[in-house]
Amino acid sequence: MRTRRTAIVFVLIVGLLLSAQAALAGILLKVGSTGEAVKLVQMKLKDLGYQSEAPLPPYRYTISTKTAVRKFQLANSLQTTGVVDDATHAALFGNQPVTYTQYLDDIHRPGRMGREIKATEYRLKRLGYFTGAPNTRYDENTARAVGIFQQAHGLEQSGNADSATRNLLFGPKENLVTFAEYIKRSHLSTLRKGNRGDEVAMLQGQLKELGYFTGSADGLYKNSTVLAVKLFQHANGLRVTGIAEMETRALLNDGLGKGYPVYLGEQANVQVELGDRGLTVLLLQRQLTELGFYKGPLSGIFTPAVENSVKRFQTANNIKAGRLYGVATPETRQRMGSDAVVSRYDSEGYMLGDDDPKVQEITARLKALGYLAQTFTKYTTPVRAAVVHFQVANELAGEAEGVVTPATLVKLKSEDAVSYEDYLSQLGKPRIEKVIKLAMSLKGRPYKSHCRPPRSFDCSRFVKYCMGRAVGIQLSGEIRTQGNECKRYFTVIENMSDLERGDLLYFDTKPEKTRIRHAAIYLGKVDGARRFIHASSAKDKVVVTPFHDWYQERFLFGARWVPS
Repeated sequence: MRTRRTAIVFVLIVGLLLSAQAALAGILLKVGSTGEAVKLVQMKLKDLGYQSEAPLPPYRYTISTKTAVRKFQLANSLQTTGVVDDATHAALFGNQPVTYTQYLDDIHRPGRMGREIKATEYRLKRLGYFTGAPNTRYDENTARAVGIFQQAHGLEQSGNADSATRNLLFGPKENLVTFAEYIKRSHLSTLRKGNRGDEVAMLQGQLKELGYFTGSADGLYKNSTVLAVKLFQHANGLRVTGIAEMETRALLNDGLGKGYPVYLGEQANVQVELGDRGLTVLLLQRQLTELGFYKGPLSGIFTPAVENSVKRFQTANNIKAGRLYGVATPETRQRMGSDAVVSRYDSEGYMLGDDDPKVQEITARLKALGYLAQTFTKYTTPVRAAVVHFQVANELAGEAEGVVTPATLVKLKSEDAVSYEDYLSQLGKPRIEKVIKLAMSLKGRPYKSHCRPPRSFDCSRFVKYCMGRAVGIQLSGEIRTQGNECKRYFTVIENMSDLERGDLLYFDTKPEKTRIRHAAIYLGKVDGARRFIHASSAKDKVVVTPFHDWYQERFLFGARWVPS
């Protein structure tokens, strides 16, 4: 009888073990699950560092367990469901699962992301090392803050928040040195133009948080940092030097300095006009620059150029200044800081030389439509050429040439904007013949290096004139720039046998063939010989020339501006 009972107990135990194994192998563990399988998972999570508490009966799969599982899945490149499926179980009980410490070490370095980074940044911010809003990205600002924290605590200054750094950062408060204590202990070293390093980057970060500094906290004390320091000093009643001496740095470190918006509000009531000097004028110049109305030096001198910029601002913002037209009155300055302000970009558009974040959006759209090969952060000559092409293609003849006027911007953003490919498809033999007809009508016009089209030409301005006047394609008049524009925007023809009528030709008139020095328009075969028309310095006029050996030896490339 005892033997039989023993056998029954043994069978029950084996059955329970097989059931547990089956649960681990095939049954999903999720919130609400209980039993030995949950216990084993919780123990493993604790061993790997993902869960802090030890499993306790009745071994229930709780929300905290789900959170720990999600962290483990994220660290081990699994789908972050928070549910223990076969893949998660295999990784959890495999040979080399990634521990939580290893995962934290991996994400606490530049370029990585993770929720835990935000907690690290918050801790650094409370200690004064981190400026800005904590987020989940380990960026340049985070690395600098970590590097200074490490330096302040005698750790290896790597900028990576490794386990030793994190253990100290999240450890007992009595072991920590705040940034203010560190700076005080370091005697608040004076920073000035030409300095570089982490302390400069921290200074820039503090100024940026208050609104005085708008650039990147790159650790280089240049003119932009000098200006920000001067404005901060002026706003807070300090001696205005642009040098971050002890008093300036102490005020910044304590976080008690007056912010830029408050300073702007105070200065908006101060009237300045032609001939005035000082930081109030410099602040006006900076505001006009940011709004696009002024491109001159930030000199602090109210020059005629500043007066003209104020006039343009008043006109764009419909300010009836009367006899004070061109004077930065309180009404004018208050409008500059208001939400209703109209920038020069809003009123006049974007043009050559502009350096505004919107330029990148404009060029990205031009690239998407095929008018540019790349995006730009500054409105350069290639951008202007692309805008001209866009305006011609989209029949915006009444707009300022090469300027992204409000109307051009609206068309650029619209769904029915004509792409460069569609524009080219509209060009063809009629357009080619139009260019050639105009070119031939200019035959015999004199060649002059300092030409005045259409009375006289040099080679590149002859091509520029024919293309612009006949078909509206605007090219540079400088030979190398023109050739490089054609390389960028048109189809390059390298083999002379592939040339077609209307192609633009580029040569190096010297035998080394390394530099664009001459331009022409290809006519194709005329009277049995291949010929082109160009403004010839040798003939002192616009002539038709056979494509003889001398030119063949110096041919660089052709540019086809219409589809084949």
